[in-house]
Amino acid sequence: VHTLEGAGGRLFLESVAADLLALPGRRKGKYLPLALLVPHIGMVAVLHISPSLVVDMLEAMRDESVICCAAAQLLDVALKQLRQDLNDPLQAPLLPLGTPDQSADERWLGFWVGPMLAALTGDEAKIRTHVAVHALPIPLKQEGPRSLKALL
Repeated sequence: VHTLEGAGGRLFLESVAADLLALPGRRKGKYLPLALLVPHIGMVAVLHISPSLVVDMLEAMRDESVICCAAAQLLDVALKQLRQDLNDPLQAPLLPLGTPDQSADERWLGFWVGPMLAALTGDEAKIRTHVAVHALPIPLKQEGPRSLKALL
């Protein structure tokens, strides 16, 4: 990944990310490669390819704990990268999140809070359990009190 410099390399990486994002959610091999690509292509590219990324990851947590761990790693990387992109004056306006008058914090929270609450309050016990164990701790560790306040 580090040797792919320039526009051609970036387009290639975005193409690989698009292929991975097109795989079914139950495919464990989709999440770890995406977690490696996200820092190189940014969340602008990822969200233009897959606007429902968080919903898809949380939905995939229905199946197995192995997928849960891999999807949680991608969530961790995606939230960190999104935070960086939201604070980048060149990237932030390109992110398809929220509205331009919202703060970076509001847009960051808007990315994951709704899908996370929907998964935690949904009808399927497996998803509720897996999301509570694997996904919920990630934003709580990253932004602590702010994340908890947004969930309440």
